Amino acid sequence: MKIADVIARTSVKTRGEPKPFDLLRTAVANSGDGDTVSLTVDEIAILYRHFMPKTAKAKKGLFDFAWVALAAAVQDLRAQIRFVYSTGSQIAATDGHRLHVLSGQTMPAGYYTINGDPIERPEKFPDFARVIPDSDGATSWTLSAEELAARIVDIGSKSKGSKFVYKLPSGHKVAKKYLDGAVNGAPTLEYYSHGRSRAICIREGDHTAVIMPIE
Repeated sequence: MKIADVIARTSVKTRGEPKPFDLLRTAVANSGDGDTVSLTVDEIAILYRHFMPKTAKAKKGLFDFAWVALAAAVQDLRAQIRFVYSTGSQIAATDGHRLHVLSGQTMPAGYYTINGDPIERPEKFPDFARVIPDSDGATSWTLSAEELAARIVDIGSKSKGSKFVYKLPSGHKVAKKYLDGAVNGAPTLEYYSHGRSRAICIREGDHTAVIMPIE
């Protein structure tokens, strides 16, 4: 059995599967007085999903693999977007609402877990290059960290995926969690967009973030 086989089975939680600690209690009870318990690959996958980090963590101010992994989906039927993808020169992650891309990378092409472990996946990763808006013809804005903090709005509901949003000067409402992750502690936010219903894009140096607004 390969660890990749276990990781591949963690992509989608199935209805009716045992809870992790119930699974462990049963396995231990069935082991008798021995020191060894028997688990199937699916059972190991359940435990792996439970104990593995639920989200990636990026160090403030750094734009590296961990920053890219922030944008990976946590739970989604499209298993491929729960991982980071490398083209060989770029690494990218998306949850369908935001995209993080880091250029100038030399990681071998293919999929990686949010912890950086290579994993084989049969699916095709989304064509992320086509969703990055061109800056030509777009309007840009610049805000300091203090100005951005003053634009936090409590929308009072998580029905749209976030309770707190930033109401930007462009008119966009953007999930606070997503924009905080994209900026990652930078002293200023510089972004551009082609309209209120279109995505905002943050491009600086070798890193790019795209975030869809909350309507």
